[in-house]
Amino acid sequence: MGGYWTRTNDVEVDLVGAGKEARPERIDFVGSVKWREREQAAFDSRDLGHLVAQRPRGPGANDSTLTVGVSRTGFDVTDLDVKLGPEEILGAWG
Repeated sequence: MGGYWTRTNDVEVDLVGAGKEARPERIDFVGSVKWREREQAAFDSRDLGHLVAQRPRGPGANDSTLTVGVSRTGFDVTDLDVKLGPEEILGAWG
């Protein structure tokens, strides 16, 4: 797992997950982290739209690559494949 961005920053994806190979041919998921301070600033359709637009631009990703959202203040979208909030993040260390 890691992130992906181009040198010109026209593509920037916070989370990219793939198999154990050093140079995987297929990406399993792409994700975006929105750890905002304001409670009204949930992961919204604009955030999802940006992630979906960036998804096929990364090597090994395509329109069927899973989308992951990470948000401190919740989600205003239903179309993410995986939603992770503070409870899920902390629970991973439990």
